[in-house]
Amino acid sequence: YEVADLMSVEIGTSDQSTEFPNRAVDDVLPDQSEQFGFDLQVTRDFSPTFQVGGAVGATVVTGIGDVGPFPFYSFDVGWRITPKVNLALSGGRTVDSPQTIDSALETSDAVELTADWDITPKIDVGSAFAYSRSIFETATATGGLVEDREDERFSGQVTFGYSPIDDLRLSLSYLYVDQDSTIDTSSFQFQRVSFGAALQF
Repeated sequence: YEVADLMSVEIGTSDQSTEFPNRAVDDVLPDQSEQFGFDLQVTRDFSPTFQVGGAVGATVVTGIGDVGPFPFYSFDVGWRITPKVNLALSGGRTVDSPQTIDSALETSDAVELTADWDITPKIDVGSAFAYSRSIFETATATGGLVEDREDERFSGQVTFGYSPIDDLRLSLSYLYVDQDSTIDTSSFQFQRVSFGAALQF
């Protein structure tokens, strides 16, 4: 629904069923869960170069004692500083059934900043920096939840792009990830250098 020419409001719902074939099945932590949620989204264009959006909602997870509702939110800000430079800030909270064997619920708070710069028609640079904090909880025999793991993750990525001809783009990217967890085996540092080539027809 468009409130005005530069503002829109949307109401959304979601229904997701997840199966865990590798999860140990017992009376406390079943091998299937279903998640239902709804949200209200608002987007506002303050100018042709500056946009702000956000959403709030709640979700309920069944299969682990019918827990919830849990609130969640998201936001995103986009700013085209110049025709060649763009900044974006996004983040929020998500609540999901995690893809882990021994946890029933994952709540994550995250924020990410991205920047893109078209230096010349043939050369561009992009970067992305993100931070997230995730809490994993397991179900108890009484139907409640107890925290059993917490992860903190920082990641940074820089990409250089070059187009020697109009239909070909070459890219060189460096990615760094550092995760600290209350579970020792889930703490790690990761670095990757990658090269790519894209040809358009």
